[in-house]
Amino acid sequence: ALDDAASRLAVVGRISRALYDPAGQGQDMTAFLTTLVEDVVEASGRADIALHIDAPGGLKLDPDVTVPLALIVAESVSNAIEHGLPDRAGRIAVDLSTDDDAMCLRIGDDGRGLSSDFALGQGESLGLRIAHALAAQLGGRFALIPAVSGGAIAQLDLPMRNAC
Repeated sequence: ALDDAASRLAVVGRISRALYDPAGQGQDMTAFLTTLVEDVVEASGRADIALHIDAPGGLKLDPDVTVPLALIVAESVSNAIEHGLPDRAGRIAVDLSTDDDAMCLRIGDDGRGLSSDFALGQGESLGLRIAHALAAQLGGRFALIPAVSGGAIAQLDLPMRNAC
């Protein structure tokens, strides 16, 4: 439990440092997500995870949104490695998309997928409970769903008015 807490605090520290912008302009989300996901994978000690990051060019979010979003990304990537790809190489994709009304963040892997008895909300890990709480804090919704081609997808949906 202490190792888990220390790991989470280290992620929060890295996120805070990455978000520090003396000019107050905000961070480009593509660069921010790329650095964050690479840090999480590196911290896992895994060199066999291929990454794909996609976000709208020039998108900058309010720091009050970016921090909880980053914590959800870090938790989702960690879960993909730990549960979806524990013993083999794989791929993790982080896709952030927006339209006039909504923002959707999807973190998918090509791993084992969800077990047939998995029920979001029942016996969830601390990380999943935190992801739900952060999504609610942002006025959004978090879900963990099976990917069509195998693996799992963690998805955060936010109203765009709450993101910028």
